[in-house]
Amino acid sequence: MNAKVDLGKIVYEKSINNNICFKSRDIVDEVIIKIESLHTISVQNLLSIKCYINSIETNDYRGVRERIETLNSLKECWGVGSKLELIEIIDLLLADEKEIEGFDAKDFLEILSRNKIYIPKLKDKKYTMEAYNIQRAILVLREGLSCNLITLEEYNEIKLDIFQKIKKYFECSNLNEFIFEYLLGCYNFFINSNEVDDGIADAIFDIRVEGIRVLLENHYFDSFKLEKTEDTSGIILLENLQVLAGVHYEKNKRVPFEGVVESKNLNGELEVRHHIKYGRFNGVSQYYSSKGVVIKMVKYESGRAALGEFIYNKETNCFELIKDSFGGKVHFSIENDVDLDKEKSVEICCSIYKDLNKWIEKVGELFF
Repeated sequence: MNAKVDLGKIVYEKSINNNICFKSRDIVDEVIIKIESLHTISVQNLLSIKCYINSIETNDYRGVRERIETLNSLKECWGVGSKLELIEIIDLLLADEKEIEGFDAKDFLEILSRNKIYIPKLKDKKYTMEAYNIQRAILVLREGLSCNLITLEEYNEIKLDIFQKIKKYFECSNLNEFIFEYLLGCYNFFINSNEVDDGIADAIFDIRVEGIRVLLENHYFDSFKLEKTEDTSGIILLENLQVLAGVHYEKNKRVPFEGVVESKNLNGELEVRHHIKYGRFNGVSQYYSSKGVVIKMVKYESGRAALGEFIYNKETNCFELIKDSFGGKVHFSIENDVDLDKEKSVEICCSIYKDLNKWIEKVGELFF
Protein backbone atom coordinates (compact mmCIF):
# COMPACT_ATOMS: atom_id res chain seq x y z
CA MET A 1 0.00 0.00 0.00
CA ASN A 2 1.64 3.22 -1.16
CA ALA A 3 0.53 6.73 -0.22
CA LYS A 4 -0.50 8.73 -3.27
CA VAL A 5 -0.74 12.09 -1.56
CA ASP A 6 2.17 13.94 0.07
CA LEU A 7 1.00 15.76 3.21
CA GLY A 8 4.42 17.07 4.17
CA LYS A 9 6.75 16.60 7.10
CA ILE A 10 5.67 16.74 10.74
CA VAL A 11 7.61 19.19 12.92
CA TYR A 12 7.39 18.46 16.67
CA GLU A 13 8.10 22.06 17.72
CA LYS A 14 5.10 23.36 15.73
CA SER A 15 2.78 21.57 18.16
CA ILE A 16 4.27 23.08 21.33
CA ASN A 17 2.20 25.82 22.97
CA ASN A 18 4.45 28.53 24.41
CA ASN A 19 1.55 30.66 25.61
CA ILE A 20 -0.58 28.19 27.56
CA CYS A 21 -3.90 29.31 28.98
CA PHE A 22 -5.09 26.02 30.52
CA LYS A 23 -2.21 24.02 31.99
CA SER A 24 -2.39 20.37 32.95
CA ARG A 25 -3.46 20.27 36.61
CA ASP A 26 -3.51 16.56 37.39
CA ILE A 27 -2.83 13.10 36.03
CA VAL A 28 -6.24 13.06 34.30
CA ASP A 29 -5.40 16.18 32.27
CA GLU A 30 -2.08 14.57 31.38
CA VAL A 31 -3.81 11.41 30.13
CA ILE A 32 -6.33 13.48 28.16
CA ILE A 33 -3.67 15.62 26.46
CA LYS A 34 -1.30 12.76 25.64
CA ILE A 35 -4.02 10.53 24.17
CA GLU A 36 -5.31 13.36 21.99
CA SER A 37 -1.76 14.11 20.86
CA LEU A 38 -1.85 10.82 18.92
CA HIS A 39 -4.14 12.67 16.53
CA THR A 40 -3.15 16.30 17.07
CA ILE A 41 0.54 15.89 16.19
CA SER A 42 -0.36 15.06 12.58
CA VAL A 43 -3.21 17.56 12.19
CA GLN A 44 -0.75 20.45 11.79
CA ASN A 45 -0.17 19.18 8.27
CA LEU A 46 -3.87 19.08 7.41
CA LEU A 47 -5.21 22.31 8.93
CA SER A 48 -4.13 25.93 8.91
CA ILE A 49 -4.78 26.42 12.64
CA LYS A 50 -2.32 25.39 15.36
CA CYS A 51 -2.99 22.16 17.25
CA TYR A 52 -1.11 21.83 20.54
CA ILE A 53 0.09 18.74 22.41
CA ASN A 54 1.15 20.31 25.73
CA SER A 55 -1.94 22.23 26.91
CA ILE A 56 -5.59 21.49 27.58
CA GLU A 57 -6.62 23.91 24.83
CA THR A 58 -5.92 22.79 21.28
CA ASN A 59 -5.39 26.25 19.75
CA ASP A 60 -4.33 29.82 20.57
CA TYR A 61 -7.17 30.25 23.06
CA ARG A 62 -6.66 33.98 23.43
CA GLY A 63 -7.13 34.52 19.68
CA VAL A 64 -10.69 35.21 18.51
CA ARG A 65 -10.03 33.90 15.01
CA GLU A 66 -8.69 30.61 16.34
CA ARG A 67 -11.74 30.07 18.54
CA ILE A 68 -14.10 30.76 15.63
CA GLU A 69 -12.18 28.35 13.38
CA THR A 70 -12.33 25.65 16.05
CA LEU A 71 -16.08 26.12 16.48
CA ASN A 72 -16.55 25.93 12.71
CA SER A 73 -14.50 22.72 12.68
CA LEU A 74 -16.75 21.19 15.36
CA LYS A 75 -19.83 22.10 13.34
CA GLU A 76 -18.45 20.79 10.05
CA CYS A 77 -16.91 17.55 11.32
CA TRP A 78 -19.26 16.61 14.15
CA GLY A 79 -22.43 18.67 13.75
CA VAL A 80 -21.71 20.24 17.14
CA GLY A 81 -22.81 23.83 17.68
CA SER A 82 -24.01 23.76 21.29
CA LYS A 83 -23.04 22.35 24.67
CA LEU A 84 -25.86 19.80 24.53
CA GLU A 85 -24.78 18.55 21.10
CA LEU A 86 -21.17 18.27 22.31
CA ILE A 87 -22.20 16.15 25.31
CA GLU A 88 -24.41 13.95 23.10
CA ILE A 89 -21.56 13.27 20.66
CA ILE A 90 -19.12 12.42 23.45
CA ASP A 91 -21.66 10.06 25.06
CA LEU A 92 -22.23 8.42 21.67
CA LEU A 93 -18.51 7.90 21.08
CA LEU A 94 -17.95 6.46 24.54
CA ALA A 95 -20.89 4.08 24.10
CA ASP A 96 -19.72 2.78 20.72
CA GLU A 97 -18.23 -0.58 21.63
CA LYS A 98 -17.98 -2.76 18.53
CA GLU A 99 -15.61 -5.45 17.36
CA ILE A 100 -13.04 -4.51 14.75
CA GLU A 101 -13.60 -6.16 11.40
CA GLY A 102 -11.03 -8.61 10.06
CA PHE A 103 -8.22 -7.22 7.90
CA ASP A 104 -4.93 -8.20 6.30
CA ALA A 105 -2.29 -7.31 8.88
CA LYS A 106 0.57 -7.39 6.37
CA ASP A 107 0.11 -3.83 5.06
CA PHE A 108 -0.58 -2.53 8.55
CA LEU A 109 2.60 -4.00 10.02
CA GLU A 110 4.58 -2.83 7.01
CA ILE A 111 3.61 0.80 7.65
CA LEU A 112 4.47 0.51 11.34
CA SER A 113 7.80 -1.14 10.56
CA ARG A 114 8.65 1.60 8.06
CA ASN A 115 8.13 4.12 10.88
CA LYS A 116 10.01 1.98 13.42
CA ILE A 117 6.89 1.28 15.46
CA TYR A 118 6.44 -2.36 16.48
CA ILE A 119 3.16 -3.72 17.79
CA PRO A 120 3.35 -6.73 20.13
CA LYS A 121 0.82 -9.57 20.26
CA LEU A 122 -1.40 -8.43 17.41
CA LYS A 123 -3.65 -11.44 17.93
CA ASP A 124 -4.42 -10.30 21.49
CA LYS A 125 -6.02 -6.97 20.50
CA LYS A 126 -9.03 -6.31 22.71
CA TYR A 127 -10.32 -2.75 22.74
CA THR A 128 -9.36 -1.36 19.36
CA MET A 129 -12.44 0.69 18.53
CA GLU A 130 -12.78 1.78 22.15
CA ALA A 131 -9.31 3.33 21.96
CA TYR A 132 -10.10 5.01 18.64
CA ASN A 133 -13.39 6.43 19.90
CA ILE A 134 -11.94 7.55 23.23
CA GLN A 135 -9.40 9.65 21.33
CA ARG A 136 -12.18 11.15 19.21
CA ALA A 137 -14.26 11.92 22.31
CA ILE A 138 -11.26 13.73 23.81
CA LEU A 139 -10.80 15.68 20.58
CA VAL A 140 -14.39 16.95 20.76
CA LEU A 141 -13.95 17.77 24.47
CA ARG A 142 -10.73 19.76 24.01
CA GLU A 143 -12.10 21.66 21.02
CA GLY A 144 -15.29 22.41 22.95
CA LEU A 145 -13.24 24.09 25.68
CA SER A 146 -10.99 25.80 23.15
CA CYS A 147 -13.87 27.63 21.47
CA ASN A 148 -15.75 28.46 24.72
CA LEU A 149 -18.56 26.02 23.99
CA ILE A 150 -18.05 24.65 27.50
CA THR A 151 -16.43 26.10 30.62
CA LEU A 152 -13.33 24.74 32.36
CA GLU A 153 -15.58 23.35 35.12
CA GLU A 154 -17.71 21.52 32.55
CA TYR A 155 -14.59 20.21 30.84
CA ASN A 156 -13.39 18.97 34.21
CA GLU A 157 -16.61 17.03 34.80
CA ILE A 158 -16.64 15.38 31.38
CA LYS A 159 -12.92 14.51 31.48
CA LEU A 160 -13.50 12.36 34.58
CA ASP A 161 -16.20 10.38 32.76
CA ILE A 162 -13.74 9.75 29.92
CA PHE A 163 -11.00 8.86 32.40
CA GLN A 164 -13.24 6.21 33.95
CA LYS A 165 -13.69 4.72 30.49
CA ILE A 166 -9.92 4.67 29.91
CA LYS A 167 -9.32 2.97 33.25
CA LYS A 168 -12.02 0.41 32.45
CA TYR A 169 -10.24 -0.83 29.34
CA PHE A 170 -6.59 0.13 29.82
CA GLU A 171 -5.26 -0.68 33.28
CA CYS A 172 -1.63 -0.02 32.46
CA SER A 173 1.30 1.97 33.81
CA ASN A 174 1.99 3.58 30.42
CA LEU A 175 0.18 4.29 27.16
CA ASN A 176 1.83 1.66 24.94
CA GLU A 177 -1.20 -0.63 24.91
CA PHE A 178 -3.52 2.28 24.15
CA ILE A 179 -1.29 3.56 21.32
CA PHE A 180 -1.23 0.19 19.60
CA GLU A 181 -4.99 -0.33 19.92
CA TYR A 182 -5.56 3.23 18.66
CA LEU A 183 -3.41 2.63 15.58
CA LEU A 184 -5.41 -0.48 14.79
CA GLY A 185 -8.58 1.58 15.08
CA CYS A 186 -7.19 4.23 12.73
CA TYR A 187 -6.20 1.58 10.20
CA ASN A 188 -9.65 0.03 10.36
CA PHE A 189 -11.34 3.41 9.86
CA PHE A 190 -9.19 4.82 7.08
CA ILE A 191 -8.38 1.66 5.16
CA ASN A 192 -11.28 -0.71 5.78
CA SER A 193 -14.28 1.58 6.20
CA ASN A 194 -14.33 2.93 2.62
CA GLU A 195 -15.35 6.31 4.07
CA VAL A 196 -12.25 8.01 2.62
CA ASP A 197 -10.86 7.74 -0.93
CA ASP A 198 -8.04 5.18 -1.11
CA GLY A 199 -5.25 7.59 -2.06
CA ILE A 200 -6.17 10.08 0.66
CA ALA A 201 -6.85 7.32 3.21
CA ASP A 202 -3.42 5.79 2.68
CA ALA A 203 -1.70 9.16 3.06
CA ILE A 204 -3.68 10.19 6.16
CA PHE A 205 -2.98 6.90 7.95
CA ASP A 206 0.68 7.10 6.94
CA ILE A 207 1.03 10.58 8.40
CA ARG A 208 -0.87 9.53 11.55
CA VAL A 209 1.72 6.82 12.11
CA GLU A 210 4.53 9.23 11.30
CA GLY A 211 3.16 11.66 13.88
CA ILE A 212 3.28 9.01 16.59
CA ARG A 213 6.83 8.16 15.52
CA VAL A 214 7.74 11.84 15.97
CA LEU A 215 6.25 11.81 19.47
CA LEU A 216 8.23 8.69 20.38
CA GLU A 217 11.45 10.09 18.94
CA ASN A 218 11.02 13.22 21.07
CA HIS A 219 10.43 11.07 24.18
CA TYR A 220 6.96 12.58 24.59
CA PHE A 221 5.65 9.64 26.64
CA ASP A 222 8.84 8.80 28.56
CA SER A 223 8.01 10.70 31.75
CA PHE A 224 4.38 9.58 31.79
CA LYS A 225 3.15 7.08 34.33
CA LEU A 226 -0.53 6.27 34.77
CA GLU A 227 -0.88 6.27 38.54
CA LYS A 228 -3.60 4.10 40.00
CA THR A 229 -6.56 5.59 41.86
CA GLU A 230 -6.78 2.96 44.58
CA ASP A 231 -9.28 3.00 47.41
CA THR A 232 -7.70 4.38 50.56
CA SER A 233 -7.69 1.89 53.41
CA GLY A 234 -9.52 3.36 56.38
CA ILE A 235 -11.29 6.71 56.53
CA ILE A 236 -9.69 10.14 56.23
CA LEU A 237 -11.00 13.57 57.16
CA LEU A 238 -12.56 15.74 54.47
CA GLU A 239 -10.41 18.71 55.51
CA ASN A 240 -7.32 16.71 54.51
CA LEU A 241 -8.47 16.85 50.89
CA GLN A 242 -8.22 19.81 48.54
CA VAL A 243 -10.82 20.63 45.90
CA LEU A 244 -9.76 21.83 42.45
CA ALA A 245 -12.52 22.61 39.95
CA GLY A 246 -14.94 20.36 41.85
CA VAL A 247 -12.55 17.39 42.11
CA HIS A 248 -11.15 16.12 45.43
CA TYR A 249 -7.46 15.31 45.79
CA GLU A 250 -5.29 14.36 48.72
CA LYS A 251 -2.96 17.27 49.39
CA ASN A 252 0.20 17.26 47.26
CA LYS A 253 -1.17 14.49 45.02
CA ARG A 254 -2.24 14.72 41.37
CA VAL A 255 -4.55 11.71 41.28
CA PRO A 256 -8.28 12.18 42.05
CA PHE A 257 -9.09 10.71 45.46
CA GLU A 258 -11.06 7.51 45.95
CA GLY A 259 -12.33 6.24 49.26
CA VAL A 260 -14.42 7.27 52.27
CA VAL A 261 -14.13 10.67 53.97
CA GLU A 262 -15.67 12.11 57.10
CA SER A 263 -16.15 15.59 58.44
CA LYS A 264 -16.32 16.36 62.16
CA ASN A 265 -17.31 19.42 64.17
CA LEU A 266 -15.11 21.29 66.65
CA ASN A 267 -16.02 18.78 69.38
CA GLY A 268 -14.82 15.89 67.24
CA GLU A 269 -18.36 14.66 66.60
CA LEU A 270 -19.15 13.11 63.23
CA GLU A 271 -21.14 15.41 60.90
CA VAL A 272 -21.08 13.66 57.53
CA ARG A 273 -19.62 10.60 55.79
CA HIS A 274 -19.10 10.64 51.99
CA HIS A 275 -18.03 8.03 49.46
CA ILE A 276 -15.75 9.45 46.75
CA LYS A 277 -14.87 7.94 43.38
CA TYR A 278 -12.58 9.59 40.81
CA GLY A 279 -12.57 12.71 42.96
CA ARG A 280 -16.35 13.18 43.13
CA PHE A 281 -19.05 12.26 45.63
CA ASN A 282 -20.42 8.93 44.44
CA GLY A 283 -22.73 6.84 46.57
CA VAL A 284 -24.94 7.50 49.59
CA SER A 285 -23.72 10.20 51.98
CA GLN A 286 -24.95 10.20 55.58
CA TYR A 287 -25.36 13.38 57.66
CA TYR A 288 -25.40 13.16 61.48
CA SER A 289 -26.87 15.14 64.38
CA SER A 290 -24.77 16.26 67.34
CA LYS A 291 -25.94 13.07 69.08
CA GLY A 292 -24.45 10.86 66.38
CA VAL A 293 -27.79 9.95 64.82
CA VAL A 294 -28.28 9.89 61.04
CA ILE A 295 -30.68 12.70 60.12
CA LYS A 296 -30.23 12.93 56.36
CA MET A 297 -29.10 10.76 53.43
CA VAL A 298 -28.26 11.84 49.89
CA LYS A 299 -27.35 9.64 46.92
CA TYR A 300 -24.67 11.23 44.71
CA GLU A 301 -23.75 10.27 41.16
CA SER A 302 -20.60 11.84 39.74
CA GLY A 303 -20.78 14.67 42.27
CA ARG A 304 -24.47 15.49 41.88
CA ALA A 305 -27.48 14.56 43.98
CA ALA A 306 -29.31 11.83 42.09
CA LEU A 307 -32.75 12.47 43.58
CA GLY A 308 -32.71 14.72 46.63
CA GLU A 309 -32.43 14.66 50.42
CA PHE A 310 -33.96 11.88 52.49
CA ILE A 311 -34.77 13.74 55.75
CA TYR A 312 -35.47 11.90 58.99
CA ASN A 313 -39.03 12.42 60.25
CA LYS A 314 -39.21 11.77 64.00
CA GLU A 315 -43.01 11.37 64.00
CA THR A 316 -43.01 8.55 61.43
CA ASN A 317 -39.53 7.27 62.31
CA CYS A 318 -38.77 7.24 58.59
CA PHE A 319 -36.45 8.97 56.16
CA GLU A 320 -38.70 10.80 53.72
CA LEU A 321 -38.33 12.57 50.42
CA ILE A 322 -41.11 14.32 48.52
CA LYS A 323 -40.43 15.16 44.89
CA ASP A 324 -42.52 17.43 42.67
CA SER A 325 -42.71 15.49 39.44
CA PHE A 326 -45.01 14.01 36.77
CA GLY A 327 -47.70 16.60 37.44
CA GLY A 328 -47.91 15.76 41.13
CA LYS A 329 -45.82 14.65 44.10
CA VAL A 330 -43.80 11.48 44.51
CA HIS A 331 -43.33 10.40 48.13
CA PHE A 332 -40.52 8.05 49.20
CA SER A 333 -40.31 6.69 52.74
CA ILE A 334 -37.60 4.47 54.27
CA GLU A 335 -38.18 2.97 57.73
CA ASN A 336 -35.53 3.70 60.35
CA ASP A 337 -35.07 0.01 61.15
CA VAL A 338 -31.72 -1.13 62.54
CA ASP A 339 -31.93 -4.30 60.46
CA LEU A 340 -32.58 -2.38 57.24
CA ASP A 341 -29.70 -1.40 54.94
CA LYS A 342 -30.67 2.24 54.59
CA GLU A 343 -27.96 3.09 52.07
CA LYS A 344 -29.16 0.27 49.83
CA SER A 345 -32.74 1.47 50.28
CA VAL A 346 -31.78 4.96 49.08
CA GLU A 347 -30.08 3.40 46.05
CA ILE A 348 -33.26 1.46 45.23
CA CYS A 349 -35.46 4.56 45.57
CA CYS A 350 -33.20 6.46 43.16
CA SER A 351 -33.35 3.60 40.65
CA ILE A 352 -37.15 3.47 40.90
CA TYR A 353 -37.45 7.21 40.35
CA LYS A 354 -35.11 7.10 37.33
CA ASP A 355 -37.45 4.65 35.58
CA LEU A 356 -40.71 5.97 37.06
CA ASN A 357 -41.94 7.54 33.83
CA LYS A 358 -41.62 4.16 32.08
CA TRP A 359 -43.70 2.51 34.79
CA ILE A 360 -46.33 5.24 34.56
CA GLU A 361 -46.57 4.70 30.81
CA LYS A 362 -47.02 0.96 31.30
CA VAL A 363 -49.72 1.46 33.92
CA GLY A 364 -51.47 3.92 31.59
CA GLU A 365 -51.46 1.36 28.80
CA LEU A 366 -53.09 -1.21 31.09
CA PHE A 367 -55.92 1.17 31.99
CA PHE A 368 -56.53 2.50 28.50
